This record gives sequence, structure tokens and C-alpha cells, in this order.
Amino acid sequence: MKQSFTDFQIVFVDNNSGDGSVEFIKENYPSDKIKIIISDKNLGFAGGNNLGYKNCEGEYIVLLNNDTTVDKDWLKNLIDCISADANIGMAQSLVLTEGIPGKYYEMNGTVNLLGHNIMEIFEIGKDGLGEIFLAGGCSLIIRRSLADELNGLFLDEYFAYSEKTLIFALR
Repeated sequence: MKQSFTDFQIVFVDNNSGDGSVEFIKENYPSDKIKIIISDKNLGFAGGNNLGYKNCEGEYIVLLNNDTTVDKDWLKNLIDCISADANIGMAQSLVLTEGIPGKYYEMNGTVNLLGHNIMEIFEIGKDGLGEIFLAGGCSLIIRRSLADELNGLFLDEYFAYSEKTLIFALR
């Protein structure tokens, strides 16, 4: 809610959590910018994000995992990156994981045919920019036109794990 880029809508998908998160959001973050979608069953990562996609508006769709922390320019930087070139279909944030040494973020990987990450493939510059083979679902932006062309964000059949990798191979 404290982003420097302010023209956005948050679609909060409760994926049948039962943990009181909907009430928490309503009580602590009352805003017209937040649209709450409640699923009557757990659709997994892929299905939950697809449900959010079906209920959002705008030229771009941004995914952000619920356990991430972002700085005030996070959304602005994603918008600036994808809007810089009409040929960019999606972009991903540089995702840093607490406790993992920085050397693992200097190069970005891709996946082999078994779905294992292969590091030291694509160089990431000091500014955090670089080419990648796939965008992880933790924090990414995709043009709505591309998502529409793909008939959604993810294959619903992939409930969890590798769902964000397989969409690009299967669609």
C-alpha cells in the first residue's frame, strides 16, 4: 500500500485458508484498492493465481507471494522494466532470500529437463537487471495481453511446485 507507483489494484485471494486472513485484511487494511476473492476450496498456487487473474483489471498483472517484503519502488521498477519495450512479455524481481549468500544472486539460472535449477547462466548486473529464461511466481509482472493469449497464468493441473516453470514449456 506504500508504493511510489499508486495506480494499482490488489486482488487478495483467500485460497480456503481458514486462518482468519480475510478478516485480518478487512480490519487492518481497509481500502477501495483491495478486492477480496474467496475460494471455497484450495486451488493450489496455480489455481489460486488463476482465480486472481480472472478477477483483476489493468494492462499488467503482478504476482507477489504473501511472505515477501518489497521496497517502495518495487512496483514502479517492475512497471518501468516491462513498459520499456513492447517485446517484453514478463519480468521478474530480483528475489533475495534471507540467509542465502549474495553470490547466488549475481547469476541467475534456468532449469534443465528435470526441472532442476542450473546456476551461472544469465548474468545479473549490479543494478539488478539481466536476462532470464523464466520468471518465478514469487514476484513477477506479465502483460495482460500475453496472459490472455496463454488463456491464463498457469495450468491448473499443477497444484504446487514447478507450476511456474511448466507453463512456458506446455502452453
